[in-house]
Amino acid sequence: MKQPRPKTGNREPNRESPKPISLSLIGLLLVALVPVSHSSPISAPGRAQPAAVNIRIIGEGSNQIQLSHGNELAPRDIRGPRRGFRPIALASADFDSDGLLDIVTGDTNGALEIYFGNPDRLRPGAGRLKVPVGADFLLTGDFNADGARDIVVVRRGDNSLYLVPGNGAGDFAAAIPIKTGGPITGVEAGEIGRADGQTDLAVAVTESGRGRLLVFEHPEGAFKHAPEAYELPGPAQAIAVGELDGDSFGDIAVGSGSQLTVVHGRGQLYPLDRLPEHGLKRPLAVVETRSLPVSITGLAIGKFAAHRHQSLTVLTGDGTLQAIEPDLQTASRLQSKRPRQSGKPVSLPAGVEPGKFAAGSDTTPNDKAAAEGHGVVMAELKTGP
Repeated sequence: MKQPRPKTGNREPNRESPKPISLSLIGLLLVALVPVSHSSPISAPGRAQPAAVNIRIIGEGSNQIQLSHGNELAPRDIRGPRRGFRPIALASADFDSDGLLDIVTGDTNGALEIYFGNPDRLRPGAGRLKVPVGADFLLTGDFNADGARDIVVVRRGDNSLYLVPGNGAGDFAAAIPIKTGGPITGVEAGEIGRADGQTDLAVAVTESGRGRLLVFEHPEGAFKHAPEAYELPGPAQAIAVGELDGDSFGDIAVGSGSQLTVVHGRGQLYPLDRLPEHGLKRPLAVVETRSLPVSITGLAIGKFAAHRHQSLTVLTGDGTLQAIEPDLQTASRLQSKRPRQSGKPVSLPAGVEPGKFAAGSDTTPNDKAAAEGHGVVMAELKTGP
């Protein structure tokens, strides 16, 4: 039996449900909406607040606009500080595979706390995780190629980093130490080389006063194999991971004093590297180093302007920002050679997932002069304000 609708009576205007406004879409319709005054308007200093908002509707589509009062954002504590736990690092990932991001925080005593995302708010998990070191850096991603999000804990100056494997349901195994062979000065995670769905890691260390870059990168997991090592001009203060030269491979930018080093990403020979009878070896990476007129304290890679490619932003020692753009117009885009052929069909080794196949040419050069004829995009970097 259909229930009669309850009488609404007279409602206060500010509690009235928003009503859709129907608009006839004949040609071009211009609707001027005078904004409702607020008790605390937000406007940029020195700028007058606009008196109207124009909405222009062209062509076919929905002919309704939903208008309602915005909800004020008020800060609220998820959990107040507790004795013995003062977080100094934070990172996010979907640890329980529910489609919502979760939070991990770490303190100086090796304690980690997880806060799980929910439709209404973050909720703290039960208990804490313990790792052997305090968390100067927290990084998240799939580091062991099992499809679940893990945590990497790094303390600056330590000779090991720690992998905390997740199971995709919000639980974690005991921390696994990964030796680096020297005190850690910086670390960054991301897709290095050809994208394969696994999270890679770039770690800067010092050995006998010299700087080195360790690259943990492989489709079978970042720590499945020994890292690649690259000499740096000095101890690194900043690391960034991203695509810099228009070839779709993830690169690494490292700042050591006033020296900028770029390790150009390239493809993997996996799974052909598991077939020793073919004698294939992964080529060396192209590494470029140049001096800047300023010291480097921070690096970021991203699309910061309207152009299609990504660029590098440098934070200098005096607090200013420098933009470094790849000059793709003068980049060397030459005919690529075919990789060596074994002369016989290659079958994948047992246990290899075909979806992770990311073979790259074994003809990648190890310096810019040798790039000719190999199809490597070697973009000149332009420094500007």
